[in-house]
Amino acid sequence: MEAWLPLGSSLKQAFSTMLQYDAGWIAVLDEDDRFLGVLTPGGLHEALRRSIEADARAVDRAAVELDIAKGP
Repeated sequence: MEAWLPLGSSLKQAFSTMLQYDAGWIAVLDEDDRFLGVLTPGGLHEALRRSIEADARAVDRAAVELDIAKGP
């Protein structure tokens, strides 16, 4: 599995990884490298939209989280 991100990664890191690997999804891993789920382009788009809305409301960007499709 080449395309993966640690939980808590930034939107910039997620987008960069998706582009780097031309991936349709990215695995999300916890601090012990356990699979948590996947981030899809739709999930990334939704997080970007929430980030823009947070900027408009002056909410800290760190409070905007990525949604991931949960694994087993």
